[in-house]
Amino acid sequence: MTNLFNLFLATRPAFLVITILGCLLGLLIPQNHLAPSYLATLSIVVAVTAHAGANLLNDYFDHRNGSDAINVKRISP
Repeated sequence: MTNLFNLFLATRPAFLVITILGCLLGLLIPQNHLAPSYLATLSIVVAVTAHAGANLLNDYFDHRNGSDAINVKRISP
């Protein structure tokens, strides 16, 4: 269970809120044409998944090049 929780933390869930808000803004700004709900949901899921995957890749390569060993403080939004 600890490994799964650590993997979840590596996605940096606090930063994913920014992606969700950006998607919602982009979907709500056009006043004359609203996207169907399934497309809106799909776009948010894809954006959050891509952001979380990029965060995981960033942590992986930080570990490989030794950056994680130097950084002892966790950065939060």
